[in-house]
Amino acid sequence: MRKILEELSYTSQKIIPNKELEHLLVSEENEHLRSPGIPAHYYRFFYFLVEKYAPLNILELGTYTGISAYALADKNIGGQVISVDHTEGRLLAQCKLVENAKFIICDSLQKVDIEKIDILFIDTLHDGKRCQAEFDLYEKNVVPGGIIFFDDVYLNNDMRTFWENFNPEKYEKFDLPVHGNAGFGTLIKERSE
Repeated sequence: MRKILEELSYTSQKIIPNKELEHLLVSEENEHLRSPGIPAHYYRFFYFLVEKYAPLNILELGTYTGISAYALADKNIGGQVISVDHTEGRLLAQCKLVENAKFIICDSLQKVDIEKIDILFIDTLHDGKRCQAEFDLYEKNVVPGGIIFFDDVYLNNDMRTFWENFNPEKYEKFDLPVHGNAGFGTLIKERSE
């Protein structure tokens, strides 16, 4: 799976057929990110990852504008995306309308009802401590073979220290080049034997 994710990092620069979503992505990314040989922005990466694998349950911690939830939900017809943020203030109106995305306003350490998680995206407070607490809260719900993404693992010293020292058992850990120098940490949970 790691090799597939790494390849997808470089093959996801394509234009997305949904014109509204494409417009949102273009407004958020640098033009050079759609050049051949350059890693895709993680919004595009998410869109094509979900299109290829159709995960049933995705949990995003840290909604911000809702664009990543939109990218995760748009082609995921049979699945659901739950996105959690402590405020609704930045959530874009068009993202609120995505049918299979549910936006919950609460603290990210207030556990939401989700039994199994195929993809967990952690993108809240970038201090390392909250990332660890969120991982601890939901790790048992991640299915074997499930993926956990951490945004901005090299953004600041706290996140860098967290990521460098974070080595959970039964997970393969690596970086993906989909968010430039800020870093995009990835874990894949071992499959049951």
